Amino acid sequence: MAEKFLMNLSAGKIDEAKKYATEPTGKMLDLMIGLGGAKDLNPNFKFTFVRDSIVENQAWVFYKDEKDKPDKIELVKLDGKWKVNVGSKK
Repeated sequence: MAEKFLMNLSAGKIDEAKKYATEPTGKMLDLMIGLGGAKDLNPNFKFTFVRDSIVENQAWVFYKDEKDKPDKIELVKLDGKWKVNVGSKK
């Protein structure tokens, strides 16, 4: 889920990225695009998976971007499905 979310987001496929995100994260993406965030998109984005960590219904995917900068993305399990959760409590 994290990979699909990141790849669609970086390519500007916001509606597709939202399929892999929590509802609040989808709303945040809409707001970001509405405020001109599309200029920051990177259709050539690449990342390297480093590791993941899962604790009950919460998970983190750690990765490095194309500049070897470490980052992570949070996922939560809702109704049996993992969804990317950015900046909210579901």
